[in-house]
Amino acid sequence: MLKILATGDWHSYSEAKNQNKLRCSLDQIVDYLSKNPTDYLIHSGDMYEKLLMFKANSGVDLVFEYLRKIARFVKYVVIVKGNEFHDPTGGISLLHKIEPNVLAFENPVILGFFKEKEETTYLDLLRSDYQKIAQESLQPEIIINMVPYPTKQAFITDQSIDVNNQNFGEVFDNLMIALGMINNKFSCAKVMGFHGNIQGCRLSNGQTLQQDLIISPHSLQKANCDYYALSHIHLWQEILPNMIYSGSLHNKNWGETEQKSFQIVKFENGQMEIERVMLKGTRPMIEVKAEFKDGKLIYDMEIPENAEVRVRCKITEDETNLLTDEKIEELTKQLGADKEIRFDKEVVPIQRESRSEIIMDAKTLEDEVAEYARITGYEVTKSILSKIDVVKQKAAEAVTVEE
Repeated sequence: MLKILATGDWHSYSEAKNQNKLRCSLDQIVDYLSKNPTDYLIHSGDMYEKLLMFKANSGVDLVFEYLRKIARFVKYVVIVKGNEFHDPTGGISLLHKIEPNVLAFENPVILGFFKEKEETTYLDLLRSDYQKIAQESLQPEIIINMVPYPTKQAFITDQSIDVNNQNFGEVFDNLMIALGMINNKFSCAKVMGFHGNIQGCRLSNGQTLQQDLIISPHSLQKANCDYYALSHIHLWQEILPNMIYSGSLHNKNWGETEQKSFQIVKFENGQMEIERVMLKGTRPMIEVKAEFKDGKLIYDMEIPENAEVRVRCKITEDETNLLTDEKIEELTKQLGADKEIRFDKEVVPIQRESRSEIIMDAKTLEDEVAEYARITGYEVTKSILSKIDVVKQKAAEAVTVEE
């Protein structure tokens, strides 16, 4: 039996909360690998979240730590570049060979893994004489195709990236056909790790995308792989039975309410079996729209246990004095002691009616102010009257200058 763990979208960076969430999921992956013999781990892109910084407690530091842990339990870790916003050019290639069995690429590759006695070696079939290898009946135990986020820079020109154009679909199809020609020369299991937006995929409420190149699932199928390990979309989903987004390893945006997971793919006796393993430590990120009225928090939604909650609370201006820090603490306890709760207030101003026929017909500024004060409930104090005198004086001076 041959066994692969498929993952992606780690989005590692220096923010402490992000690191704690990611670390929890990675600990479960390491624990799984230590107890369940696995041959390969595929990461399909977006290893990082933001600008790479090599310093203590950075996202890079955490990635190095866990790739080294993972490398102890598998034959090879194979990584491909995500989109430029998260995996900037040069960032993924830095991971190549941080351990002898950690392979990281920023361009398409087809890796054939050959078992030689007690050791497994690899060869990039895309850049070698694959036909000679096939003729000599050298059969890999598996072929892993890795395709980075599709950009004009990677596939068409050396100009701008992440911008669609009319020639792209044909160019990408031709690449898939070329991969398929190589894959067809061998009878072993074939897997592809791909980072991109597949036509028909769904987003979780919390994820937003920049302008994307949309890839047809039929285009990927031209590579003739048995399984397609997808990333870029954070919501787990099947595009086709053998074409699956494993999703991100932690809930990173408000609205990502789903439980996260990774994929296990097994090949045995010509059969493929796919298993989804749920990540127990991930926390849904729920945004609750509520109203504070008569000292009570009113909302209409189910809040799951162990959720990270942001309460957007509307409160009228005249009730703000009721929503004290003590009251907020009391309300957060009501929402659940097992939840991490952030409380945001949105104050709704009192609607004051200021239209009045008396104001319209007032002969003096004092009369206008007095009528406005009567309608809105304000008191006309001596200081306000003195300010009226200043306004009248300034107005008179302005008229004098103009004349």
